[in-house]
Amino acid sequence: MDKSRQYIEMCRRSKEIQSLWNPKAGDFYKGLTGDVLCYVPGTSKNETIRKGFEIKAGNKVTTLSPLIWLPKLDQLIEAAQIQGCCFRDISFQFYEWVKLPYGNSGTPANKHFTSLEQVWLAFIMNTRFARIWDDEMWQNVPILPSYS
Repeated sequence: MDKSRQYIEMCRRSKEIQSLWNPKAGDFYKGLTGDVLCYVPGTSKNETIRKGFEIKAGNKVTTLSPLIWLPKLDQLIEAAQIQGCCFRDISFQFYEWVKLPYGNSGTPANKHFTSLEQVWLAFIMNTRFARIWDDEMWQNVPILPSYS
């Protein structure tokens, strides 16, 4: 599981991916404390996570704190799937895509990023949302043709 600063920033800035988060046991996220935590539902009666926010109920005050979901590799592969397209076709599209020069770097995506989570996140953002990571933020780019 990638817990690097780069991956956390990529996830934080990918609003499209963050909007997909439906918290489940075992999900990783970064909280306000800066620590990467694993979601364990039911550990506290006064805390819950919904729609990317930690909700803490106090005696008279309820607080909301934003969280950053860090999707695991299996969650990214699942998010890459397209209805009506088989897993094999998406996998083929991914393996063809990683060979292409990524952004302005000229290096293939699998050499540009340091983990499979980063590569899969970049693949989803590029092929589904027409965005590439410039090492600081997601930039809009022309939509790529589909390989399927």
